[in-house]
Amino acid sequence: MNQKQRQEYKRYEEENFVPFHQKLAVLENACKEGKLELVSVYEGTQLVGLLPYYIKQKLAYKYICHPPMIKWMGPLLASNCSDRKKVINELLSKIPNVAYFEQNFYYNIAAQDLPESWKENFIEQYSYRIEGIQDLETIFKKIYPDYRNNKLKKAESQLQISLEGTVEEFLSVHHQSFIRQGIQYPVKTELLKSHILNLLERKMATLLFARDKEMNTHSVALLVWDEKTAYFHMAGDDISLRKSGSGIFLTWQAIKYASEHLGLNEFDFEGSMLENVERVRKRFGGIKNHYGKIKRYNSASFKLLQNLKK
Repeated sequence: MNQKQRQEYKRYEEENFVPFHQKLAVLENACKEGKLELVSVYEGTQLVGLLPYYIKQKLAYKYICHPPMIKWMGPLLASNCSDRKKVINELLSKIPNVAYFEQNFYYNIAAQDLPESWKENFIEQYSYRIEGIQDLETIFKKIYPDYRNNKLKKAESQLQISLEGTVEEFLSVHHQSFIRQGIQYPVKTELLKSHILNLLERKMATLLFARDKEMNTHSVALLVWDEKTAYFHMAGDDISLRKSGSGIFLTWQAIKYASEHLGLNEFDFEGSMLENVERVRKRFGGIKNHYGKIKRYNSASFKLLQNLKK
């Protein structure tokens, strides 16, 4: 992205709402192992649409994918956009011809908004969201009875929430479930630390630690936000202490923080479609919200190469 495009993006952000994952300050930090590029559409002299994309290269193949820790990308439509389908079509037509394209489009972009040639590549996904968190009393009443009457009460008697702690402590707890399963975390540690520190320095995030009286850390979470929504960006438990109910306790405290300290009214769990995680989201009153994953191969040989990796 050249300097002119950066200024274009900044001007768009000043005039329009941009979800957390697509904010320029978040994307630029995340795109260290590839290139962040941008296409735009104007109606006359008015900037009406942007589409940032992250392009990488493998062997002779160029491809577009998500940078680490970025859940959504896709078209951004200005409030003065008069024809969303036309603008989306023009944005997608400006994307370079690459071997592969994959992006999650934000909730406001539906399959019917896309050109016919792209609709077949739209794969429905979903996340869980809670709206109306300014009314915490009502939200609390919707929580699964066993959480509300037992697990939260037990955890509250044993644990307290702290915003003080290092990124290293956070990651050591967060990664435990991956270590236990013998799975390497999919994002390099240096990229992850850079991502978190960037958000903390810009006051776009906070770390939360659930600790007992002996200062043992039971659970951790990274809460991030934009002007409308708080996102449960990362969370993890000490696997030897998880019976304390700390994960449930920390989730409720994150919702309260988003309501009481950030003044927000929406809470997004950033997933999950994994059954055991999905169950917890539902029990907090999370409502399923759909978005689209676009997966589009333009090279049969690149597709074969990707399949050989699996």
